[in-house]
Amino acid sequence: MSKLSEIVPGRSCGKCTLCCKLMEVREIDKDDGIWCKHVLQGRGCGIYETRPASCRTFLCGWLSTEALDEAWYPARSKLILVSKEGGLTALVDPSRPEVWREEPYYAQLKAWSRQMSPKGMIVLVKVGLRAVVLLPDEDIELGIVRRADDVFVDLLPGPHGPKYRVVHNKADS
Repeated sequence: MSKLSEIVPGRSCGKCTLCCKLMEVREIDKDDGIWCKHVLQGRGCGIYETRPASCRTFLCGWLSTEALDEAWYPARSKLILVSKEGGLTALVDPSRPEVWREEPYYAQLKAWSRQMSPKGMIVLVKVGLRAVVLLPDEDIELGIVRRADDVFVDLLPGPHGPKYRVVHNKADS
């Protein structure tokens, strides 16, 4: 996954508004997983000219990663890829909660996990508040992961070679 910084030539959101559902927008008190009150379904943002800064600067993985083909277009895949310093998060539309396990998505997510995990970075799949960490050798269900929680991967020595350990520190409620 490349660094998310600019739009791949020839790509645009088009009719996709999935980020308007799956992303949190603190500036307008919009929680993740619910449709933004300003979205115009299939058309875009109803307050485009005055939209919050987090909306102005957000680029999903499909918009900014040339290697991702049309299968990854969020309106089609029901996935939004978000690259962060600690790894990659795949936000999944709850209307298709298992889509991330389908191909070509699962194989690619696991490939990214094999690249990132040795560096202590994670591939996290979120469906609503529920999360799964994808490791090279297994997938670990974390249950509910909230915004303030901390999730990371350690690589520990083991009797049969290195072993991954997932740490989920829950924020105080």
